[in-house]
Amino acid sequence: MNANVEYSNAVELRDSVPALEIRYGAVYLPINDHIAWENDPSWGLYDLDGHLIQAGAYYRGPGKNLVGQSQHRDLTMLEFETAPPGDYIYGGNLISHFGHFLLGFLSRFWIGQHLDLSKHKIICHGAGTPEGWLSHKFVRDILSSIGIDQHNLMVFKRPTIIENLLVPWPSCEEHNYVHTNYASWGNMVGQSLLRNRNLA
Repeated sequence: MNANVEYSNAVELRDSVPALEIRYGAVYLPINDHIAWENDPSWGLYDLDGHLIQAGAYYRGPGKNLVGQSQHRDLTMLEFETAPPGDYIYGGNLISHFGHFLLGFLSRFWIGQHLDLSKHKIICHGAGTPEGWLSHKFVRDILSSIGIDQHNLMVFKRPTIIENLLVPWPSCEEHNYVHTNYASWGNMVGQSLLRNRNLA
């Protein structure tokens, strides 16, 4: 570990429920370099003017440090596809490392306390594929406990416009803040995981 990196800053505890944005015409730009994606400025979720959608941005602390992405992209030279009609939720960046999965991906799905996630397509960024992510047992078990399987997860390979997209702000941002409903959401997920298991 780099001794010059400071990880002990105070994490803000928030009682409020994270915001949920509805975006009409969100622009999905895929990850191009699956090895150096953390330093890849080309990927992310943008509005039609090329501004990074803050609700969908991936930050890590201490402070507000973008993980890849850019605050603005020039979209004029890109050719776009359009996502098929459907009910879409932006899931953020799916990382198949246990801690980052819980903090960076699962923290967006607090909305599972209010709606049936199994009826939505979950649009993700990530290094890899849905098949690869679900090869990790903890990813498969946790997602299935909240009604998400491979058929729900989507990754676009080309710049894509999504006409109607729900973008939940994360209920936890690494080294920056955590909402109290992240705990209630985690408890709900844990209860779902244990529901059909014999603990005797």
